[in-house]
Amino acid sequence: MKKGGRMKKLLVLLIISISLMSYGNSIKKDQLQNRNGMDYKNRKDGEWIGYYENGQIEYKYNYKDELANEEFIKYYENGQIEYKYNCKNGILNGESIGYYENGQIKYKYNYKDGFANGRSISYYKNGQIEYKYNYKVGFANGAVIGYYENGQIKLKGIYKDGELNGEWIFYYENGQIKLKGIYKDGKLYGEWISYYENGQIEYKYNYNS
Repeated sequence: MKKGGRMKKLLVLLIISISLMSYGNSIKKDQLQNRNGMDYKNRKDGEWIGYYENGQIEYKYNYKDELANEEFIKYYENGQIEYKYNCKNGILNGESIGYYENGQIKYKYNYKDGFANGRSISYYKNGQIEYKYNYKVGFANGAVIGYYENGQIKLKGIYKDGELNGEWIFYYENGQIKLKGIYKDGKLYGEWISYYENGQIEYKYNYNS
C-alpha cells in the first residue's frame, strides 16, 4: 500500500512517440485532420489508439485541445483491461480501476481535480480485500484496515492529513496481536508493545523518553 502523504497533482498529459508517415505534397489539409490523433496543425486531438506487436490494442484515449479527456484504457497483451481512469482537461477526475491479468479487480481509487479523494480499496488476486483507506484532497485521512489474503485482519490504524496518527495495531495471521502503539504526527509515541504469536509479551518500549 502506498502510505499517506501528499499525492502529486496528476496532469495526465501523456506523451507518446508516434512515427508519422510522409504522404507527400499532394495531401490536402482536410485529409490530415485527426489522422493518428493529430490535426493539421500537429496538435493532439481526437482518439489515440496504440497497439502491441501482436496487433492487440494496448491503449485507447482521447485528446481535446492537446489535453487528455474522457476515459483512458490500458490493456494487457491478452486483451484484458489493465487499468482505466477518466480525465477532464488533462486532470484525473472520477473513479480509477486497475485489474489483474485474470480480470479480477486490483484496486479502486477516486480522484477529484487531480487529487486522490474518497474511499480507496485494493484487492488480492483471489478477490479478497487487501487494504481499505480514505483520501481527502490528496491526503490519507481516517481509518485504514489491512487484511491477509485469507481475510484475517492484518492491521488497523488512523491517518490524519497524510500522517500516521492515533492507535495502530498489527496482527498475526492467526488473529493474535503482533504489535500495538500510538503514532503522533507521524512519529512513534508513548508505549509500544510487541507480542509473540502465542500472545505472550515480547517487549515494551516507551517513546516518550
